[in-house]
Amino acid sequence: MTVIETDRLVIRDYRLDDIPVVHHLVQPVEIYQFQPWGPNTEKDTENFVKTAIVQQSDDPRNSYELSVTDKKTGEVIGAIGVRVRSEVTRSGDLGYWIRKDRWGEGFATEATMGILRFGFENLGLNRIWATADPRNTGSLRVLEKAGMKKEGHLRQDIFVRGEFRDSILMAILKDEFSVEQDSRKD
Repeated sequence: MTVIETDRLVIRDYRLDDIPVVHHLVQPVEIYQFQPWGPNTEKDTENFVKTAIVQQSDDPRNSYELSVTDKKTGEVIGAIGVRVRSEVTRSGDLGYWIRKDRWGEGFATEATMGILRFGFENLGLNRIWATADPRNTGSLRVLEKAGMKKEGHLRQDIFVRGEFRDSILMAILKDEFSVEQDSRKD
């Protein structure tokens, strides 16, 4: 079982009993408004979590869709994932969401830092990237705080609820993450 601990979070593999709470948490439009998924039906959420559980036994495992839980309460407060996109270039991507009533507490940045560390140290990745809608300033700020740098503006690269949308491409390299981690200790 994959478990990543940070100061305030336990990031872990999904379990079947996560389905109802995850489904409840992804209902606010603010959670999915910039995503190609949502609004989720109960079946959508069930299929997502069950697929994530099946992927836990893949060998090699290239997709880590994980539940973000508050270390103090054990409560699910979001999700984060890292996916190996190329074995050759050792690159992967990440994505996340945090429940709306916990925004502004630094959990998205903390979870992102934890998943970056896992990707570089445990999966042997050299580059991890993410995309965000240019209007999603909160998510872009999380990626910046995690040390990711803007690499480009992708025009109309995603189709969301009937319209093409742009994305900002952000990325970080393994050696940059190491330097970023060292500078945070000062």
